[in-house]
Amino acid sequence: MLGSNALPPNVMRRLLFTFLALGFPSWASDPLEITKDNVRSCYRTFSRLTEKPCYVAPLTALLCRPPDKAVLDRELALTGPHTRVAVHFYANPSALGAIVAKVKVFPPGSVIVKEKLSSQKTVSEVAGMIKREAGYDPRNGDWEFFFDAADGTFSTGKLTNCIECHRRADRDHVYRLWDLPATKREVQ
Repeated sequence: MLGSNALPPNVMRRLLFTFLALGFPSWASDPLEITKDNVRSCYRTFSRLTEKPCYVAPLTALLCRPPDKAVLDRELALTGPHTRVAVHFYANPSALGAIVAKVKVFPPGSVIVKEKLSSQKTVSEVAGMIKREAGYDPRNGDWEFFFDAADGTFSTGKLTNCIECHRRADRDHVYRLWDLPATKREVQ
């Protein structure tokens, strides 16, 4: 069962139909400002895309990119059973509609958040990306990135580490969220 913020499949189908038939709603472009004060709460009303935490290799989690088998095997050899870091993914309504519809380019106002969990399954770090209006950073898909580290440091903007990694993503600088079981189930 998805978190309490998840939409039922029939609502998702209607939402998808509305997005496809009418285009993305005007509220999708309302600017969102992420600050150190709101970074750990601003996404709590978004839909959680993961029923259970997804596990990624620690070095991969640091880079915020999905691991390939060779990376997982190498890290397993180096770190043993503590190879994987738990994460949850969240999407606001605009991003969720784009993910479910499998659009090639996300609409402005889309927000995707990755919540990294500690070994005690509490939130340790929060990373995310906001699709800004055309012209914000055209070379990098007009995405603004943000990161709230476990040590309390907060960064936002055109973050080099995020850009370098997300530049390699297969669809509009976003890695495979549409492959998560929760997003597949929503459109059945």
